[in-house]
Amino acid sequence: MDGKTEGSTTMVAIPRTLLAELREYRRTQEVQRKKAKVWADAGWVFTTRYGTPIEPRNANRAWAVLCDRVGIERRNGKRVRIHDLRHTAATWLHGQGVDMKAIQGTLRHTQLSTTSEVYTHLTVEVQTKAAESMDGALALLIKPRPEQRPVSKRRFNWPAKAAGTRQEQPA
Repeated sequence: MDGKTEGSTTMVAIPRTLLAELREYRRTQEVQRKKAKVWADAGWVFTTRYGTPIEPRNANRAWAVLCDRVGIERRNGKRVRIHDLRHTAATWLHGQGVDMKAIQGTLRHTQLSTTSEVYTHLTVEVQTKAAESMDGALALLIKPRPEQRPVSKRRFNWPAKAAGTRQEQPA
């Protein structure tokens, strides 16, 4: 199968947990394949009970049933789409401190701006981390810790003896 773009077909790193689940799914699918009277073995990972690709509309229906069963919906009351999981993954990875280029590669975006401007969303947790980080920096500027020494104890004499130069004075 050809990918969406020339760079679409590539190797990607996936979590070990997902790899274990995919291996288990393959074993289950192999049993299903052996039991089937007809199996269209085209190398698909996710298939119907006949080995054919799952129609997107059927996948969306199954997803809607699952979301309804567990009570997941958007804040505006609309259904969560399967595609929304890409936004969720990007936002979660960003919140965990994963580098934006790594997230771009995971989502297979050609433009970093697509990842940062469209797929990652600012969360309260990320805002809180940023505020805490800035608080730590400001606290050091305002009230240095006793174990920290100033960068330099040299003073400069203004104006200097020669025009346009500074003369160092010992501390």
